[in-house]
Amino acid sequence: MAVPQFQEFMRPVLVVLEDGTERSRQDVIAATVDSMGLSPEDLAERLRGGGSRARSRAHWAIEYLAQAGAVARPKRGRLKITDIGHQLLSDHPDGFRESALRHLPGFQEWGRRTRENARARRQGDSSTGDSSDFDSDGSPLEKLIEAVEDLDQHTASNLVQRLREQEPEFLERAVIKLMHAMGYGGSEEDGEHLGRSHDGGLDGVIRQDALGIERIYLQAKRYAVGNTVGAGAIREFVGALTGVGASGGVFITTSSFSSDALKYVERLSPRVILIDGQQLGRLMVQYGVGVAVTQALRVTEVDENFFDED
Repeated sequence: MAVPQFQEFMRPVLVVLEDGTERSRQDVIAATVDSMGLSPEDLAERLRGGGSRARSRAHWAIEYLAQAGAVARPKRGRLKITDIGHQLLSDHPDGFRESALRHLPGFQEWGRRTRENARARRQGDSSTGDSSDFDSDGSPLEKLIEAVEDLDQHTASNLVQRLREQEPEFLERAVIKLMHAMGYGGSEEDGEHLGRSHDGGLDGVIRQDALGIERIYLQAKRYAVGNTVGAGAIREFVGALTGVGASGGVFITTSSFSSDALKYVERLSPRVILIDGQQLGRLMVQYGVGVAVTQALRVTEVDENFFDED
């Protein structure tokens, strides 16, 4: 017996959660794997980069269910079944695959975000050329790189969704960590969370030098999909920047900016940088904020020097 495909883990995940009890993610993964009736050989199977294949597939089943709205994450590291999850169990007593999730709004939105992220990546990398040509003519190494990039896009999309599920303060602190990871400020101590304690409405500040003469102020808005940030919010941010004598700032949202907001900042002083949800997710993946490396793949090729030796 081989380890089942990750889609075959979906119903068992929901069965583990069926009683409505809130459980930790690790407990759900362990209970799901235990329920699959896998052989000792299957349980011992490892991915090429390390890690249990069965647990990895249970993890991905949970992620797909969560994006579809069948599993909720009421707090960090905790999972609970939803009404959608109960309906899936009722409609599919013998199990189901990804196709059963495609009509669900949450799953469709996840797919849309992932496609937009991939499109933005390809537009920003002229070396990839047309995606259809890439798929048909790419070398094995290019296809491997594309697969990794696609996984990164899924992770970026998942990160933004998870940020939307947290309290606003969590997002505010997360963007300070991101700015530090991007090289702003000399150390993590140079970033300060302001939040509601600051009467100017600014959420964070990064001190660029030891004396704090150069500062970057941050605004972070945890908005749902479709709730765009308009020019009015940017004007308020500019007013707050002016109040503290800042030379510029960064406005970050988990949604997007209206066309009026984008036009407003084009010739603005002080300078304001806008980061929407798609870019936020990509930056977090790029700079390793909120992500963990689960696989390390070793790619080999023939050492031509070995055969050229005299």
